[in-house]
Amino acid sequence: MLFLFITMDWTKCILCQNVTSEGLQWPANWKRSDVECGEGYYTLEKNLLEFQELREFPLNTDISRLDEGNGIAETLKNHQAKWHKN
Repeated sequence: MLFLFITMDWTKCILCQNVTSEGLQWPANWKRSDVECGEGYYTLEKNLLEFQELREFPLNTDISRLDEGNGIAETLKNHQAKWHKN
C-alpha cells in the first residue's frame, strides 16, 4: 500500500496551499480589542468540523492534517496559521 504524505506549508493559506494576490488573515496577529488574540482559530475549527459533518466541505482539503493531536485550533495557533478571507 502506498501512502502519499504531503507536508503542510504553514506560510501559505492552510486551506488551499496556494499563493495568490489576495492577502492572508492571521488571527494570531489581530489587534481588535473586542476579540481575544487567536479566537479566529477556534471559530475556523468549529466551521471546518461542521462542514465535515455535513459532508459539504467546499475545498479539497484533508482537515485531519490540521490537527497534530490537541485539536485543530491549537495546531493552528502553534503554527500561526493564515488563510484567505474569501
